[in-house]
Amino acid sequence: MSITENVLEYLVRDDWGRPCFAPAGFFDLMTAQVPENWHFALKAGVHASGKELWSHPVVALWGYPELIEDPEHAAALEEQEAVAIELFSRFADAAEEDT
Repeated sequence: MSITENVLEYLVRDDWGRPCFAPAGFFDLMTAQVPENWHFALKAGVHASGKELWSHPVVALWGYPELIEDPEHAAALEEQEAVAIELFSRFADAAEEDT
């Protein structure tokens, strides 16, 4: 999951099985526990420094360790890099088995 600007998004498989970030508004919401192996990171968000106000789009992330700890992993998923997709698939498959 991520909060990007002011949108809650989920990292899911698209209709072709590839990873994609999709707005939470596309889904029926439910209550569930966060998996034990997930991590959380509070990212840059909106900054104010002197006269300048700027924003980094990602405000917060929840997910498997590599998604949080590797700043390049989400971009690698969006670029459909094989190593990133394989890692995502391993965690997604395990999550599907748990449900």
